[in-house]
Amino acid sequence: MELIYYMHNRGVPRDALSPERLQFRDLTLVFGGELRYLIDNREILLRPGDAVYIREGEERARKALENCDYISFNFRPDERETLPELPVYIPDGMTNEIRLLLSACDEIRDRMTEDADRLALILECILRQIAVNLLPRQFSPLTLRIRNYIAEHLHETITLRDVGKAAFFSPAYCSSVFRRETGMSIVDYAIDEKMKEAKKLIIEGLPLKRVAEMLGFSDYNYFSRTFKKRFSYSPLQYRNSLL
Repeated sequence: MELIYYMHNRGVPRDALSPERLQFRDLTLVFGGELRYLIDNREILLRPGDAVYIREGEERARKALENCDYISFNFRPDERETLPELPVYIPDGMTNEIRLLLSACDEIRDRMTEDADRLALILECILRQIAVNLLPRQFSPLTLRIRNYIAEHLHETITLRDVGKAAFFSPAYCSSVFRRETGMSIVDYAIDEKMKEAKKLIIEGLPLKRVAEMLGFSDYNYFSRTFKKRFSYSPLQYRNSLL
């Protein structure tokens, strides 16, 4: 794989990209703010956590809205290289695994001499991890029961004790099985689902403190810190970006 360009703008405004037909591939992932794309006359609005994957031959134009924080890779695969097939628009494509890989890219760029080969290797891992994340997963009945419980109780405080009681197993056993099958803890999964729901409620125009209360957070400051840790963007900043 030939890495042509890597950039993490870190919220620094960038000029809009005029329409052009690409001679390379573009993978862009958004940490915060909004990024507006026009791909072959199809408009796509990326919000925190979303990604876009554009192949060579497609026409691309891009405009970053204020305070948008994103990472872009431009690259060409080798002729003998088989990369996974990905959709153009990947909502919530930035999972925890992807975030760790992206932080490694920043580490290489910031603390070492520029190393295109290392960045290209991590980029390949990112593409393959996105493909794995998009596959439908087969979970055990216990994990499905836990996921369903969390989905049905997003607007409450969720504890491991409550999860174990609902699943008819000990909290420790539930935690062990869930982490083995999903790669994350029950608590982290519940928080992720609550934060996704928070984004939807903010888009609907609910007051921020009301959103926190509806999702079982009695302390708004804790809710705000959790939201920012998940999306690298505070609830207030997210609401303002929508406006």
